[in-house]
Amino acid sequence: DADCATREEAIKKIVDQLYVTGRTDRPRDIEAAVWQRESTYSTAFGHGFAIPHCKSDAVNANSLAILRLRHPVEWASLDGQPVSVLILLAIRESDQATEHLKILATLARQVMHEEFRERLVGEPAEATLCGFLLERVGKPSG
Repeated sequence: DADCATREEAIKKIVDQLYVTGRTDRPRDIEAAVWQRESTYSTAFGHGFAIPHCKSDAVNANSLAILRLRHPVEWASLDGQPVSVLILLAIRESDQATEHLKILATLARQVMHEEFRERLVGEPAEATLCGFLLERVGKPSG
């Protein structure tokens, strides 16, 4: 859970989680890759969810991170609603191109299901939440 006033703060915060957990030692490179993708099209999928994503060898291992915002932020979402949950997908550039697209498509489909969204918003236990994501989305290889 985080206090972020803008999508810029939210993206920096979620990328910093990768650094804190040892998934990268170059968080600004990952952040730049996320912004490069975001400049092409908004990663806000609606229902208060955004799935910022990138391919970058600055990430040590393919990674998913979740950030729940205490107060939603504006994000140019498809449904015009602000975003309160981010799911960051960072895939190594050197991995197969299909891995990134496969996981992104799975996440996008899952976000359309109310039960999935409610679980991500309401699950207090990190380990349980990780297990739920592995079950629904699968583990990024790498």
